[in-house]
Amino acid sequence: MITEESRACVAPAEPANTAMEDRPIRMENNKMRQIRIDQLDAGYVVWVGCKQFAFSTRDEMVSKLLEYIDEPFQTEEKWDQGKLF
Repeated sequence: MITEESRACVAPAEPANTAMEDRPIRMENNKMRQIRIDQLDAGYVVWVGCKQFAFSTRDEMVSKLLEYIDEPFQTEEKWDQGKLF
């Protein structure tokens, strides 16, 4: 069953390309994905598209969100390379 949340993670059908199959779908024109913030007792969980990030402090969360808002494509590249955190 495809829910509203999982719909953001579903990519449109494209021809199979073995070199590209495991790569995430990129947003064109440096557009942001949907952002959802859940406040917990011990921090925050932030959803960006279909990925989740946990933050223990508001300052840490705001810092990373501002980085993403300023440069969505570059921030996603950092995440893919393991350099965001």
